Amino acid sequence: MIYTNESEEMYLKTILSLSHELEQVRLIDVANKLGYAKSSVSNALKDLCKRELIIYGDDKRIVLTDKGIKEANNVNEKYDVLYKFIKKIGGSDQTADNDSCKLEHIISEDLYELIKNYIGE
Repeated sequence: MIYTNESEEMYLKTILSLSHELEQVRLIDVANKLGYAKSSVSNALKDLCKRELIIYGDDKRIVLTDKGIKEANNVNEKYDVLYKFIKKIGGSDQTADNDSCKLEHIISEDLYELIKNYIGE
């Protein structure tokens, strides 16, 4: 498991999502999608590069490394499992979406595995 913080996870998820939508992902795309200032995104991208989660070179393209893809997929999987769980126990679509997005970043691996097993994932 790669240890990332909530901010890093959101950037990775966003970059992964954009990479499915766009031919090339650039800083401005990430800034627009998240509603952040370009300077904030630039700093975050530098940190993600240092952690070898993305490649952000002179051509200004952002590419997830295998490690970055794995972490983004892990966060997306947690969201999906939590969403299904909240729906299963009677939560609305909006509650499931909002709370899954928050919980995906803070849930312990033990609790996550219990929920995953509970819903049969």
